[in-house]
Amino acid sequence: MLAEGRARHLQEFTHFDLDGDLAISAAEVDRQLPFLPANRKADLLALVIQVDRDGDRGLSTQEILAEVNRRAERTHNGARNATRLLEFDIDGNKEVTAEEIIAAVRSVNQGERDSITSLRPTSPATLSITMAPTIRQIPGFQQSPAVECDLPPVPANAEIVMLSAFGGASLSNLAIASQDRVTTTGTLTIEDGEAPLYVVNLSQNTVIWQFEGATDRIAALVVGVWRNGTGVTGLEDDRIHFIPGQDCLPSPFRDGGGGDALRANAMMSARLARAPDHVVTPGTVNQVALPSGEVLVAGTRSLPGPIIVSNGRRTVLTEDGPVSLDAESGSDNRRLEAQLITDLSRQHPGGIASLDPDDVIASGSVEPYEVLPRTAGLQQLIRDGAITRTSDGYYHIVKPIPRFPAGLHGGHRLRFILGTGVPMPAGSPGHSPVYSEETGECIGGSIMCR
Repeated sequence: MLAEGRARHLQEFTHFDLDGDLAISAAEVDRQLPFLPANRKADLLALVIQVDRDGDRGLSTQEILAEVNRRAERTHNGARNATRLLEFDIDGNKEVTAEEIIAAVRSVNQGERDSITSLRPTSPATLSITMAPTIRQIPGFQQSPAVECDLPPVPANAEIVMLSAFGGASLSNLAIASQDRVTTTGTLTIEDGEAPLYVVNLSQNTVIWQFEGATDRIAALVVGVWRNGTGVTGLEDDRIHFIPGQDCLPSPFRDGGGGDALRANAMMSARLARAPDHVVTPGTVNQVALPSGEVLVAGTRSLPGPIIVSNGRRTVLTEDGPVSLDAESGSDNRRLEAQLITDLSRQHPGGIASLDPDDVIASGSVEPYEVLPRTAGLQQLIRDGAITRTSDGYYHIVKPIPRFPAGLHGGHRLRFILGTGVPMPAGSPGHSPVYSEETGECIGGSIMCR
């Protein structure tokens, strides 16, 4: 039974959930790591490294459920049932809460396996959900309070555009809501046309959406706000509506023809009493036209300037002068800078966008980064002479720096050595351990210290 499989995957996480809230906070991780046997410690660290998307060193309910869904889909017998998570929908409201999933796991653990039955398609347009009443009586189950979803009305003659994107192709110079989160930006160019547009933007990452072109066509912009916040430029604030994403909007999806898109279309149709006229899934947004969805500038890898090839050597022209892209040439710092430029072009193909905070309307605070995120921040600090890199890949902090660059988790993890007499920087090093030059001990990024 598919519900049993999901419960089993979920138990991989609930073993480490000390307070039973279907989340594993950074404090819970730190509390139990010293007492776990080596194999369980490795399991917990692996879960955090693989699943922690926002770099807070813990696992939120949303992150856990997304990973459970991914693992169940990967290990299932090939069926691509787009509504499989609804097997946990105890109260039949077409939404799944943490309490419902906890109740389902308890039901499986207690042998009440017949309490939940799979979704059975009865026609191409309908699904039948069968639930035994016993699961509703499980002690401790409480239904989550309803959240008001105040979506603006759709004008009768408007076209509804639903955009689902991973994020922006450019790194923003401005931080939305927190200096410890990575904010990207992408450009949405509104095409000429007669009909007004009702635009719904879905992205769980922190993005500043830059609108340009025939923006007078936009009657309303609905922007989903998940835990990380979002921002908009190019529109007046009376046309922008920030809506809680987790409770009121469908989750972002990658494939416009997939099951997740069908679910999102159904949810928006119910919310707006009309189906979207256009569904746009550009992935990472550099510059995309709406409502057609035409990709005007691809969100693919690029370099910050033209490349010159001479005598077999490659040089990229940057604002600070030519930089060799060949690792074997130039000084250590120039080789490092060439590597960082290549890394930056891979992480943020659109480069670094320079925005004015006064132009941004956001769901949270807007302020310039003290230190840019990830590779861009490393470039800043290396050019300032505050950080050097050792021969074996550590980043040595030799002068005080304002804060760690944001986003140093998962595949962006680094290793720092804090120089003698240098104060610990502000901010979060994410998954990156920080070692003291004086003692050799790990003094920061504690999840990776053990």
